[in-house]
Amino acid sequence: MSTGFSLRAFVESKGFQWGTFAVIMANAVTVVAESYLGSASDNFENFFDSIDFVFVSIFTAEIILKIFVYRKDYLKDPWNIFDVLVTCPAWIPALNTLSVARIARVIRLLRLLSAFPSFRALTSAMLRSLADSASIGCLVGLFMFIFGVLAYRLFGEAAPELFGTLGRTLFTLFKVVSLYDLMSTLNALDSMAEIAYPFFIIYFISMAYFVLNFLIAIASFNIYNVMQEMHGSRYGKGSDEPDPLAAELAEIKATLAALMEAQKNRVSAE
Repeated sequence: MSTGFSLRAFVESKGFQWGTFAVIMANAVTVVAESYLGSASDNFENFFDSIDFVFVSIFTAEIILKIFVYRKDYLKDPWNIFDVLVTCPAWIPALNTLSVARIARVIRLLRLLSAFPSFRALTSAMLRSLADSASIGCLVGLFMFIFGVLAYRLFGEAAPELFGTLGRTLFTLFKVVSLYDLMSTLNALDSMAEIAYPFFIIYFISMAYFVLNFLIAIASFNIYNVMQEMHGSRYGKGSDEPDPLAAELAEIKATLAALMEAQKNRVSAE
């Protein structure tokens, strides 16, 4: 029992997390070095294969250790399933061809996302934000379509190479909102500057300002929620912690009830 507890404390310790982080970063360094030296000679290629075997063995030993500690609870954590899917295919002989092995070495760097709770929290917040941003995506599509039709009608004849069709217009507006090729687009509409400049100012305000602020708000909200789930009272009050405002209101309510009861008894006595 004490051994299990000590292993759990070891696996959940900061030193273990930093050790995992160091191994992942060392794996990243070898991936970079292999891109420069791996094709220089067979000796270098064999050396990097041996180093990769060491990294896979370390990651696999980490997974086995966590399975021994957490047992059936190990696979209840999606991040543990992610680690297994990223690491274990390296032991499948059919996937050990040269190109697949090199791709697997790069994919294993994604384990960095699960190395620390803060990384896991930010990744979870990002995934939640993607789900919550579906309505924002619909809003962006609607705005793009409306401005695309307007730009097609306004600038189709002046700059047919950019606004000649609705599809070409939408592609141009997409490039403009990403600030790519903006000046050449405005220069092509120089003859209609009195219309083009106000149009694109309104377009930028609608797309870049409002939509971007919506996305930032969604991301901030999800980051706050994930951090609150992880750290509790550090980012907000837990569900079991009493609310001082509610307690104060209850006290005022009790005082008023007592005063009303006293007044009622006084009237009855008179």
